[in-house]
Amino acid sequence: FGIPFFADNDCNACALAEKYFGGAKEQEDFLYLTVSTGIGGALFLNGELYYGGFWHAGEIGLFVVEEGGRWSDSGSVRGVVEMYASGRGFAENYLQAGGQKPKKGEMLGGPEISRLAKEGEPAALKALELEGCYLGRIIANACAAADFRKIILGGGLSMLYEQYQDALCQEFGRIQPD
Repeated sequence: FGIPFFADNDCNACALAEKYFGGAKEQEDFLYLTVSTGIGGALFLNGELYYGGFWHAGEIGLFVVEEGGRWSDSGSVRGVVEMYASGRGFAENYLQAGGQKPKKGEMLGGPEISRLAKEGEPAALKALELEGCYLGRIIANACAAADFRKIILGGGLSMLYEQYQDALCQEFGRIQPD
């Protein structure tokens, strides 16, 4: 097309969009998290997207939240937050809390678990509590490292924020009481 362009991963692109057009226009330092099929992170430091020395900065989905926990997709490490708070981990938390396996051809994801939680289903409520706890833990740890002034959540599971907000804030406050 004869025009300049720039390509990046989806999470970094979302962080750039938030900086230029969204909720981080006035921020020099913020963390953007995509909480969806996986968990991605993008760091904005001193007004710039930070890529790090090997171009892998912000991969917060690889933060360990459960020592000796579930194996990662790569099979190389156990207990990373992506295996607990992404869409896959969220559904697994629901099942481990005693939730019903979906019938053949049915989906088990955020919308279904959210609906069950609104109906008071205990396993769905527990899954949402764990979602908030794990996200609060990684956000607090990221803030300890970089002192972000703002955190922006995106991705499909961010749409359930109101249902796990209390657990997230409680865990964040436990780690970052100030």
